[in-house]
Amino acid sequence: GLRDMCITRANAGWGIPVPGDDTKVVYVWFDALINYLAATGWPNDGWEKMWPADVHWMAKEIFTRFHATLWPAMLMGAGLPLPKAVVAHGWFTFNDAKMSKSKGNVLAHQELIEFFVAAGCKRELAIDAVRFVLARCLPFENDTNFTMSEIEKLYNADLANDLGNALNRTLSMVNKFTDGVVLPDAPLAEVIEIVQKQKKTAEGHFAVHRLNLALDASLEIVRFLNRFIAEKQPWDLAKNSDPALGAVLNSMLFCLRAAEGLMRPYMPAAADELLRQLGYAPEMATTDWATIGDPTRLNFGGSVTAPEPMFPRLEIKKMEETLTPAAPVAPPAPKKEAKPAFEPPAEIDITDFMKLNLRVARILEAEAVEGSEKLVKLQVLLGEEKRQILAGIRKSYVPEDLVGRQVIVVANLKPRKMMGLESHGMVMAADGPDGTAILLMPEAEAPEGTSVH
Repeated sequence: GLRDMCITRANAGWGIPVPGDDTKVVYVWFDALINYLAATGWPNDGWEKMWPADVHWMAKEIFTRFHATLWPAMLMGAGLPLPKAVVAHGWFTFNDAKMSKSKGNVLAHQELIEFFVAAGCKRELAIDAVRFVLARCLPFENDTNFTMSEIEKLYNADLANDLGNALNRTLSMVNKFTDGVVLPDAPLAEVIEIVQKQKKTAEGHFAVHRLNLALDASLEIVRFLNRFIAEKQPWDLAKNSDPALGAVLNSMLFCLRAAEGLMRPYMPAAADELLRQLGYAPEMATTDWATIGDPTRLNFGGSVTAPEPMFPRLEIKKMEETLTPAAPVAPPAPKKEAKPAFEPPAEIDITDFMKLNLRVARILEAEAVEGSEKLVKLQVLLGEEKRQILAGIRKSYVPEDLVGRQVIVVANLKPRKMMGLESHGMVMAADGPDGTAILLMPEAEAPEGTSVH
């Protein structure tokens, strides 16, 4: 089915003139493709260091006609080596339409970087966040609808929640249970196996240029780590002076060390920051793929730092206001009546107070209640009893950060239904500035179900 292709066009007033014939210009696609080779310095000495390309990347509409037929024919005609692989991907669309300057729907990368900076990211981490969302959305079989909602979902789920929580919880527990020192215990064999499996999975995806899936393999280690923490409950091991604590904590650190190596090709600045918080010197960065997943590369005897958030959570409404044209100004909503000032209730005697059943509870699970801006659904442990409690603390706490904490609850409230869910108790909190909530927590660990008086 191959046929000859004319490399000239009628001169319409622009283009490179054909030598000896002013009525013709060189076909723009013949001219444009030469730039791949010209960029290497060809035909001057040294071009062979950069050619042939390992991979040619382009979008689907210019794949068959140009990069997989015309360009190889040009190279063969000149006696030059072909690219080793040619990969075509789908389109990034924006709000279900092809990105176009004329439509004004192009999302400039610099705008997105500036938004991440305004949201609290350091500039180098904001650049990494842009790389991250682009790699996660990279389309192959189908097009990708690249919207504010999709960016917010991926960033919050993978970076702010999964990676952020895994790092925060791991470093917090190492600091709390071992004074920040990395113990000499080897990571658990089951954890080493999981890491090695995900490394092989990433290798397989890299081999066929599926960068989005290779990145997901590194994230799977972080997701596993969060499940591992919930399963092993290091706080219980520490409370009971269980000798397994060291291996569990080092398994957690091992997962983060492996994630640093697997994510480095995509997010070098984030990998450096992760390494710093884990207590490694910059020269210990993972630059050799073969060393990823080596359990002997933990900084045994070294110290971790206090956790510092790298990727603050994003709010989609704020993103839309920042990165999309302003909508017509709506008339101001009627002002809400001011909340009456708090007045202490009348005095009670001790018998009234004793009617309250205040107890220590451990938060086992926490998730935002869909459709509510305030409520978080908690599964708590009260002694041998597990309960569901709804708490209006979503604006003050990230749900995943609450897992493992001890709180004080009112255990004998009548069940109450909110947003279609039943709440069997109340979490105690103080009023903070600007209407925030400050949870009341024991200063030291106490057995779940302990009475508070």
